[in-house]
Amino acid sequence: ALHSQINPHFLFNVLESIRMHSILKKENETADMVAKLAVMQRQYVEWGNDSVSIFQEIEFVKAYLALQKYRFGERLNYDIEVDRECENFKIPKLTIVTFVENACVHGIESKSSPGWIFVRIGRQGERLEIEIEDTGSGMAEAKLTELQNNMCNADIEMLKGGGRVGIINACVRLKMVTENRVEFRVEGEEGVGTTVTIRIPCLQEGKTDAESIAGR
Repeated sequence: ALHSQINPHFLFNVLESIRMHSILKKENETADMVAKLAVMQRQYVEWGNDSVSIFQEIEFVKAYLALQKYRFGERLNYDIEVDRECENFKIPKLTIVTFVENACVHGIESKSSPGWIFVRIGRQGERLEIEIEDTGSGMAEAKLTELQNNMCNADIEMLKGGGRVGIINACVRLKMVTENRVEFRVEGEEGVGTTVTIRIPCLQEGKTDAESIAGR
């Protein structure tokens, strides 16, 4: 545990040194990229509960997409909309960004023309609705059905089989933290794009997951 704690400490110091060196050299884009990488890495190694607030997770998503913007340039555009009342609700760490990454890799990367990624988060009654949409290359109907079935039936055994491990990992953790009260929906069209919708009970800041689900 001590080794695990020290390693990030040195990493962040090195990243800050690189960032400051870049600023001194007037390499502002490099400095900005390093700063965003530090935001992402800090979120990943932060000690404590596996759950984070929507606000924290979205900060990670913004840093990730800003870095990908350097890679894809004008081919990648994005828009993030989060209802203010949802910012303190809890979700498992690195779940939304996993679906955003999937949209980048399987949607935008394989498309030569410009595309968009939309992240929308709002409240529908006692449930939190998270929507990740891309206008990328899309999937055939059979692939969409397969992906939705895998997400709905995600379990530990599926993680041993390879494939889209990140997506399955995120789905398993969402199922665990909500006591299987999560809903997944995948829609889209080949050549047009894909939309993933996730609905979970609102897990509030300052309450245990079980208390929040029970509405206490």
